[in-house]
Amino acid sequence: MREIENPTVPASMGLLGQSALLIRLKLRNCLGLNEVLHGKDGRKSVRLTGMLLVYMLLAGMMIFYIAAAAFLLCLSGAGESVPSFAVLISGAVIFLFSFLKAGAFLFDPADLERLTPLPLSPTAVIVSRFFILYAEELLFSAVTVLPASLVYLLMERPGAGFLPLTLFALPFQPFLPLTAAAVVGTLLLAAGAGMKHKRAVTLILTTGFSMLLVTGSFAFSFSMKEPDVGKLGETLKMAVNAGCRFYPPAGLYAAGVMGRSTPALLLFVGLSAGIFAIFAAVTGPRFRKISGAIWTDARSRRSAGDRFLLSGLRQRPVWRAEYIRELRRYFASNIYVSNTLVIYLLMVVLASALAVMGNERIAAAMQMPEDETRRLLRVGIPFLMAFLAAMGNTTPVSISMEGKQLWLLQSLPIRPQAVFLGKILVNLTVSVPSVLLSALAVTLGGWADGIWTTAFPLVFLWPLSALGIWINRKLPSFDWESETAAVKQSLSLLVSMLAGCLIILPAAVMIFILEYLPGQGTLTGLPEFVVKGAILLLALFGGTLLYRSCCRSIAFHKDFC
Repeated sequence: MREIENPTVPASMGLLGQSALLIRLKLRNCLGLNEVLHGKDGRKSVRLTGMLLVYMLLAGMMIFYIAAAAFLLCLSGAGESVPSFAVLISGAVIFLFSFLKAGAFLFDPADLERLTPLPLSPTAVIVSRFFILYAEELLFSAVTVLPASLVYLLMERPGAGFLPLTLFALPFQPFLPLTAAAVVGTLLLAAGAGMKHKRAVTLILTTGFSMLLVTGSFAFSFSMKEPDVGKLGETLKMAVNAGCRFYPPAGLYAAGVMGRSTPALLLFVGLSAGIFAIFAAVTGPRFRKISGAIWTDARSRRSAGDRFLLSGLRQRPVWRAEYIRELRRYFASNIYVSNTLVIYLLMVVLASALAVMGNERIAAAMQMPEDETRRLLRVGIPFLMAFLAAMGNTTPVSISMEGKQLWLLQSLPIRPQAVFLGKILVNLTVSVPSVLLSALAVTLGGWADGIWTTAFPLVFLWPLSALGIWINRKLPSFDWESETAAVKQSLSLLVSMLAGCLIILPAAVMIFILEYLPGQGTLTGLPEFVVKGAILLLALFGGTLLYRSCCRSIAFHKDFC
């Protein structure tokens, strides 16, 4: 019989060895790779392949947009700003998307329970967890920086040393924004630790900080002077320089890779690595203390004399009980809420910002006549709201969030309709107020197209919600160790976002053709209100079919086994 490998960690193993061991184990579990290599379930291989294909598609889209932006900078005479621009975009996106998950991932309470009995250095745990985040963001940095650098190299021809210096500095770029995100995320979690309503406080702080970042970016954009087409390059260069003043390491990086200052490049590298080293040295020895302080519920600190008193029982319909249960489950997860609610709030902030900015200033910024700008916004805003709703949909991971507790739901004598309806109602609870507030802001801005502006995004919430349930049924993930993996590394979420945008796209194309096609508001001889009404009816019908398919084709007590 083959001897089973001993999983015990040698106490004599040094910090680097322990970190490498933890990284290797974590990478094997990443995306279910270990199960694909050693398991016998072929469906997991298909899901992993599908996830990789989706990631490749998203990477291809990112490469295209970054390369196009770098091409525009070079074409407008602002080519020297391309390296700084690439680092600014990379750092901003890494910070924005990492602070929502960095603190929870680094100080995961499940790790505290599993790893505390082992002879491991706490610093090794922090380093290994940070490296996993770093590996993800390094791939994003490569997708962002390398295409822009290649465009700059081909169009500006900075010299033979540019590409080697860029490759040398690339591994150090994610350190600063990722470390800053980890510090901010940990502080946000620590701010609510020990309070009676810890989750609510943490959620409010996290959402408020996200909205502060979004509002700051809008304020920065609106504070720019009105662009002059003849001086576009100078305007873009000024914008990049303003970003470098806010984030000086981008300027150090650009000066170093373009060969103007070797000390600047060395300072960038030393600063990036040094900040991470300080973070690891400070938090590593305190891993158990920080993790315990962050995740300890205030209820566990009550005195032993406290007693729970049952004041009464309420009897509710099954679907309403499931809705309340799902709503509590939703708001109990900070990462779940911050990954979805922030996007719905972004919808409201964007609509309000456009209303405050006004049609005249938007027209000046877009270099378009005011009438054409008003027309474009009137036609396009409903679809923008629907696209944001597709990205903030809560249902694509709602089944996966049951995790290893799914058997409790399967053991209940309830029909799947009640379960799925409760999950859909949670998404509608979060999304409908956002759509209504956004529609109100759009109406105040003067871009409302009658009832269509509100009706289209509201009606499409139904098929988007049903689509999320249907896709999550096909691509569930119940073996996750942390909610971050379930929410942010879910294949069903990525597929749902792409599929949601695809079902909105034909309606958008049809309405734009209807608006801009010569023929005075007719399309194939049909009046405009008939076409719009048909789109809304098809959306309702398609969503109903998806919902009925989810409820009719499964035995919930046997599915997902």
